[in-house]
Amino acid sequence: MDKKIIIKQVTALVAPLLEPKMELVDVEWINEYDAWYLKIFLAQEGNISLEDCQRMSKKINSELDAVTALEEAYFFEVSSPGLDRPFKTERDYERAIGKGVEATFYKKVDGLKIHVGILESLAPEFIVLRNDKNETKTFERKLIAKIHYRIEF
Repeated sequence: MDKKIIIKQVTALVAPLLEPKMELVDVEWINEYDAWYLKIFLAQEGNISLEDCQRMSKKINSELDAVTALEEAYFFEVSSPGLDRPFKTERDYERAIGKGVEATFYKKVDGLKIHVGILESLAPEFIVLRNDKNETKTFERKLIAKIHYRIEF
């Protein structure tokens, strides 16, 4: 089974099944604890609900036989990406504009390895964060090891 082929076929299958304002964030084909998992991550304006995921799971599952590369038994999941999921795509960054994020850098930048703030803007090579002191700082994206939504309790 070629992972890239599976992801490509599943992506092509899922895209036309999405409801308006719903977005396919990611497709994963992974082996965990000696079992295969097909994981589909969806987002939409506002929040995606458990009911949305259940409805889309039924809709997608009924079409999965068309994915010829899926030869082995697998578990199927549809969920939201989750707040702690690292940004992978440009669209992940775009969705986060105006929201709190936590960026971890490969090495210290301005004396810190982790910077937290509101993602004010982004460009192909930079992001701009506004920290809790209301200061804006620009960071090179190539220096970022991981960035995700900030989870506050």
